[in-house]
Amino acid sequence: EKSSSAGGGGGGGAASDDLPDPVTDTDLKAALRNAGSAGQVALQSDDNETSLALSSDQITEVLSKDKPLAVTIQGVQIILSPESLEVSELKDEDAAFLQFKVEKLSSEGVQSLANTSAVMLKLAGDVYELTIQVVNEEGTLQDIEEFPACTVLLPVPAGLEDAAAAGSLMAYLYNEDSEVWEKAGGTYDAAGAAISFNVSHFSKYALLETVSQPVEKVAFSDIVGHWAQEEIEYMAAKGYV
Repeated sequence: EKSSSAGGGGGGGAASDDLPDPVTDTDLKAALRNAGSAGQVALQSDDNETSLALSSDQITEVLSKDKPLAVTIQGVQIILSPESLEVSELKDEDAAFLQFKVEKLSSEGVQSLANTSAVMLKLAGDVYELTIQVVNEEGTLQDIEEFPACTVLLPVPAGLEDAAAAGSLMAYLYNEDSEVWEKAGGTYDAAGAAISFNVSHFSKYALLETVSQPVEKVAFSDIVGHWAQEEIEYMAAKGYV
């Protein structure tokens, strides 16, 4: 087992009963050996796991390579630059682990979020809840406020490769306050079949596809032949007026 959940997770200040199990030394040493050719220290959780943790000593080993740390969980890859691993929360003397979590929302949760998306956007694939937290010696979880340089890659569902290549499939962040999807953008990585985009903090992310919406003809008998007929009918069909 490469990692395990810290249990009882949540926001900053929440306590867990157990400390997370960090990646094995064998896996870390292999990733460190391959960092030169791969260009990054790449670690991956087991397929059934939703979290992966590194101890503070292991983070120090990763930093010694001066290469990005790439963690893959549930098909989602999170890449932290060496600069990101120097954030103040990790330098606290009580910081024992850095824990990554990627959870797919339940079907009910996905449906509720999909209903809040714009009429021209369609949910493509899963909605992912991304979290990175520092775990101290007592098991207390602390959110990291902001990462200076972090990249996330979301997998493109089969059959949507052309949409991704055409730019109609993009990454979006779900704003909890306004309850709307905000465009995070991204570029298509054809080799990895993923959309890559930059983030500074973590929340709910998903791929949304821009879809065309048929315009229904709206006719008004009193504007036939009027110079603004076409514009009026267009605005009415779109619901602007």
